[in-house]
Amino acid sequence: TFGALEWSADEKLLVYVAERKVEESKAKDFDYTQTWGETFGKKSHPNLVLVTVDSGDIQFVNHGANNWAPGQPIFSANGEQLYFTAYETTPRRYGIRACQNRPAGIFRSRLNGSALERISDEDTSARSPRLTPDGSAVVFLANELGGAHAACAALVKFTVETGKTEKLVPIVDEPKEAAGFPGLFVENLPRRCWLSTASGQTYLVTHTSWRSRRVLVAVHLASGQVHNLTPGARQDGCDESCANVEDGWVLVEAADAIGCSCGISEPQGASEPSWTALDAFRGLLVASRTAPDLVNDLQLGVLSVGDDERPALAWSKIHQPALGKAAKLLETIDYSVVAFPERHAALEVVLVQPAKQVVQKATAVGGRKPPLIVYPHGGPHAAYATDYSPYVSALVSLGFAVSLVNYTGSTGFGNKAVKDLIGRIGELEIEDTHYTALRLNERGVFDTERTCLTGGSHGGFTSAHLLGRYPEYYRACVMRNPVINVGAMAAATDIPDWCFAEAGLAYDFAKPTSMTPEEYAKVYAMSPVSVISHVRTPTLMMLGDNDQRVPHSEGLSWVHTVRGHGKAKVGCKMYPDNGHSLDGVEAEVAGFEALAGWFLEHVACRRAN
Repeated sequence: TFGALEWSADEKLLVYVAERKVEESKAKDFDYTQTWGETFGKKSHPNLVLVTVDSGDIQFVNHGANNWAPGQPIFSANGEQLYFTAYETTPRRYGIRACQNRPAGIFRSRLNGSALERISDEDTSARSPRLTPDGSAVVFLANELGGAHAACAALVKFTVETGKTEKLVPIVDEPKEAAGFPGLFVENLPRRCWLSTASGQTYLVTHTSWRSRRVLVAVHLASGQVHNLTPGARQDGCDESCANVEDGWVLVEAADAIGCSCGISEPQGASEPSWTALDAFRGLLVASRTAPDLVNDLQLGVLSVGDDERPALAWSKIHQPALGKAAKLLETIDYSVVAFPERHAALEVVLVQPAKQVVQKATAVGGRKPPLIVYPHGGPHAAYATDYSPYVSALVSLGFAVSLVNYTGSTGFGNKAVKDLIGRIGELEIEDTHYTALRLNERGVFDTERTCLTGGSHGGFTSAHLLGRYPEYYRACVMRNPVINVGAMAAATDIPDWCFAEAGLAYDFAKPTSMTPEEYAKVYAMSPVSVISHVRTPTLMMLGDNDQRVPHSEGLSWVHTVRGHGKAKVGCKMYPDNGHSLDGVEAEVAGFEALAGWFLEHVACRRAN
């Protein structure tokens, strides 16, 4: 978000971001210092630092604007100016992790900080500036200010000579067709993101969420036309169908490579892995490829442009991790993307399950059929992709099937789908998630008497709601740092605007406010606390004691209340020095052991001795 280490074109200058030291004085002892929230708990005063390599001279870039915190700096082509992102610091610092809607803009200044000028529109939240290869323009991402924390972004170009901006790729409200381009859903552009052809054509390349997959796209710098570079992608004009309808289910699969005009380079019958752009230079792109049954490998793409003037990449694998015995584990995993268009065009799950050759009775969870774990994501404006997850693969190895739910409001389906959830939390995503569980269990593939549930953050919010609404359906649940009472959370979180915006309430960044009794009553009715008295499912609560996003008081209040009702068994784990993600090494290891142990304790079929 802030950090950078960038060279000038002539490599005589270097710029980076450092935390500015605040002068100490007795009068300032115990003064409250605002930070940038979750994962930025010790960051408050970032500053640009300029290094002259030959002399070793180091100087702070003083912009004289203390209400802006700079980051992501890059040099102009001639090395005489800096372009950078800056976040507004007054009247307060808001949490910025996974928040693309903050008061933030793209600025430029001279190297000494003078001639400070904002080049992005004031009514947008802008980030991730990148200088074009010829130095004539700067491109950056821009989101709507406020509202959903992660919505569709526009790609904007600022022309240096004219000082004018234009949208290369606008915000996409809805795809033109069901599987069409949904817009850009990416937090930051790759540091080096430019591909160039021998004929002088220039493309910006990035990855983005595209339904339940992360894909590679190239944006033509002159026209703004977007091309899907992903192997297995369906291009405009391709005659092959990329989706099959089977008994009312839409199984999203890759088109056959054979005879397809879109230049698919995956073999026939290939699945749909996800891709991440890592580094681009001239006509070369390094990317990582991953899938639920594929640990990230590295791929090198060589750019070419066909007679139809569409860019394409010829791929070769350049690194594959040594997996040892784990490689056989991956052979026991199957996955598919399942859509539910009869309910909503933006409702899908990534379904990961034991392969057909697995003997279910021999697994740890046992039984004739695998139990389904329903796993809605957090955010709520985020999305699962066809990624490898150690948690998911380990659960499948124990004999579970895992449904990764992309409910309405997920990213990668167009901006309208994101906004459809605003004002309807506690309703739309809850019923979407439960609907997918019902439909999947109707297939006769899973053990309907042993359905489980898990989720963190807003996924925990969804899970807690489901436990109260359908107390007899889910046999065991594990929640991680869930939102339980949106109104109570608003006073303690690093993202108070979220509590208002998701409920459809107005929030002014310039005038932080508390909820009125009427607003509190509205969000209370939307929160899982409103159905807490109905909970009967055995549930394990997992909390981080340093969570600034969803304070652990949220989860503890749920634990104490459910225990007080005496209708459900409740366990609780508190992981010290861990934040919202519970991603410390000990928390990751112990957390999975606790999660898997809880599910096995409550739904495993016991073998006779």
